[in-house]
Amino acid sequence: MILNTLVMRFINWIILIMVLLPSVVNAQQLSDENTRKIVLSPQSLKTAVSPRLNVSDIVIAIATTDTTKLGYEVATTLNDIVTLAPDTTMTLWLNQYVKSVYSNYYSPTAMRSLWVIHSLRLQQSADRCLVKLKANVYQAEVKSAQYETAGEMDTVIIMERHGKDSLVATCIAEALNCLLTVRKGNNETEQQKISMTNAIQSTNNFVPAPALRTDNLNDGIYSSFNEFRANQPGIRQTIILPDDKHPGKVKLYEQQTDSSRHEINNCWAVVVQQEIYIYQNGRLLPIEHKGQSIMLSAYLHPSERRNQAIYWRKVLGEQYAEGMPAFIEQVYSLDVSCDNGLGLAAATGIDVNTGQFIF
Repeated sequence: MILNTLVMRFINWIILIMVLLPSVVNAQQLSDENTRKIVLSPQSLKTAVSPRLNVSDIVIAIATTDTTKLGYEVATTLNDIVTLAPDTTMTLWLNQYVKSVYSNYYSPTAMRSLWVIHSLRLQQSADRCLVKLKANVYQAEVKSAQYETAGEMDTVIIMERHGKDSLVATCIAEALNCLLTVRKGNNETEQQKISMTNAIQSTNNFVPAPALRTDNLNDGIYSSFNEFRANQPGIRQTIILPDDKHPGKVKLYEQQTDSSRHEINNCWAVVVQQEIYIYQNGRLLPIEHKGQSIMLSAYLHPSERRNQAIYWRKVLGEQYAEGMPAFIEQVYSLDVSCDNGLGLAAATGIDVNTGQFIF
């Protein structure tokens, strides 16, 4: 029995490597500048594990849109932003940790478990640390190569931070512990079983919207996020003018066929000369898509930003652009739901499915 279990673990690891190797090879290399590499180590974490786990093996597969970073450490401004990243490839990072922490508590005759991570985002501030985890859990018999869905997890964990000690690794450990509770109920209907390869690929088939597959976005006003995803602005003929009554703000207009103009009060975004701006209360907030993600331009190093706010500077002029850098580097707050209520986080990007701010 033990020999069979070891053989199945070896086969699982070979399959995982073959499926995920291309994404590992193509992963972008992070600069060490302004990047903090997070080490997951059982010696440095106080992870609560029950004396015996109801699994015989755990393998983690990554299906996130960005495998090079976890999130950011933020302050009141973005001048000293620090990127949080794993100290190795994310797949190896999580699997090594799970093996080192959980393997001594496995039950040899229990089900094998496959965790497919769709989202793993972190944010740490002076007083708290947040982790967002979304994953699917699959399970298989010890001697079987076929998996079935056990369930899914979509949660946010917030931990209060006291002092200067980082809580990033502790938050991740707590989130992974949550996945141990996901298992198929005894009374649930039996599902169609699939191979480990198909389980990973079926959850890693994210197809970017047209706007994320091109560097040639159409100029215009996008009234909704769906218009932006489709790269089809509802208003093509646009005029952007400074708001004389509110310095730093602008007004949007649709150019009519008779040369008159109609003011637009509500829209999701504006694209001008390949610069993307979310329209927020009369202000233009620079964003950009990077790979399959949409992020606020302020969270990229200036040398990496495609949106340098050139058009904004041109429209507002020196008189109105004085307050622009402060606006670009302003930290936007958003409420985050979690198991123990609501927390506050800084918006760093846009959900590619809903258009809402995410941390």
